Amino acid sequence: MKKLTIAVDFDDVLADCNRAALVRANQKYGTNLSVEDITSWGRTGNDTDRRLEYFESLDFFDNQEMLPGAKEFIRALTSSPNRDVLIVTAIQPPFMLARAQKILKELPEIRP
Repeated sequence: MKKLTIAVDFDDVLADCNRAALVRANQKYGTNLSVEDITSWGRTGNDTDRRLEYFESLDFFDNQEMLPGAKEFIRALTSSPNRDVLIVTAIQPPFMLARAQKILKELPEIRP
């Protein structure tokens, strides 16, 4: 039987990213922004851009929390020997090692 390859995005699918960055920005700037205020990826020219400063912080990536059910979801996907599961993520080069370490720590079912 041919193996099925499944690719799963990391940010905002498996791990809390934009909401966590907005929480930090709200605390720092006294705003009350939510994920629903984000209208597109990247710079938008409004206050939601403040979240982007955290995407340049190793501390942010090291402490990024997994979303509820994410680990169980990956465990279920990897439970069949007929499936390869890949984690897809776009991250700046200086943070790639931290992201890989986070994935391996949180999702030991994923083969390096």
